[in-house]
Amino acid sequence: MEQFDWKSVGGREIYDTLPDKLKEEMKLFWRTNTKINQLKKKKNKLNDQIKDINEELKQLKKQQTKSLPNIRYTKRNFIPTISFSIDKRSNTYLCVIKLKHSSKSFYLGKFDEVKTKLSNELNEDWSNYSLNKFKICLREIVENVIMDFIDITDVNSIWEESNYKLNFKNVIEKYKTKKSL
Repeated sequence: MEQFDWKSVGGREIYDTLPDKLKEEMKLFWRTNTKINQLKKKKNKLNDQIKDINEELKQLKKQQTKSLPNIRYTKRNFIPTISFSIDKRSNTYLCVIKLKHSSKSFYLGKFDEVKTKLSNELNEDWSNYSLNKFKICLREIVENVIMDFIDITDVNSIWEESNYKLNFKNVIEKYKTKKSL
């Protein structure tokens, strides 16, 4: 038996000698093989994109986790609590502002004198306000301007070195300038 030299015969020549049914099977095989290879490449590209997206998500979550305590800290500690207290000995009022476990207070004056000052400065009639309504309106005034007196960039010295000294007169002046804007 003689050995046939397959290398001397080209692939097309061999293919032409095959029966038609086998030719169709080979065509189908190569088409599906090509399609499989294309889908594998597409799958690999998509997997690479998914890996990149997952890596980016991981980085963003780390960044978010790092900033979350700062946000919680800011939320909890830099919202001032404003209250008013009365000194019963002299019948005068103080405004007490609590912020980040520290407090600052400033003198308002006697109840009637504070009403008169507010009426004169803000051109509103405060004379017929009850004590509760007076406190609510005064709290709104202080809430509007208190952050101008607080430096939250330096956590250790919140009340230090602001442009204005925290007192009743400066609070009213600041409120008037904000109201006029």
